[in-house]
Amino acid sequence: TAQLAMVREFFDTQDALTERFDGIEHASGPEARQEVIGNIILAKKLLKEGGAYKKQEHGGLGGVGVENWILQHGGNIEEAFRSFCEACKAEDGIKPLREFQEDYPIRDPGMNIKKHRHDNFILNLTETGYQNMVRVIEGYLGRP
Repeated sequence: TAQLAMVREFFDTQDALTERFDGIEHASGPEARQEVIGNIILAKKLLKEGGAYKKQEHGGLGGVGVENWILQHGGNIEEAFRSFCEACKAEDGIKPLREFQEDYPIRDPGMNIKKHRHDNFILNLTETGYQNMVRVIEGYLGRP
């Protein structure tokens, strides 16, 4: 049929996320998939409460950005938080936002079909979103 003959032009973000969740379930079982989803939900909740979640409202990573960030760290919220915390540190405090964004990509394995590109969600951060993320993450990890 014509539909079978069509070649997908894009592998979009939602397809990439679904494939990653399906891969986790296939490799480690449905409990592992649910644990990863739970970590993502917790990260979104903490960041939202700390004013560091939504792109427009908080200058944060956004929902899909948080999902990709946690998945980039094996679905483990603590690993993602520690990684962020270590990457933002400078000798005299925290790195400037632009420097941090150069050092810490959060890439979308799928295509943003609206913009026809693979997003780097770390570029969504504003100065306020970045400062709030640092505060939330340090609070969660129990670090000053």
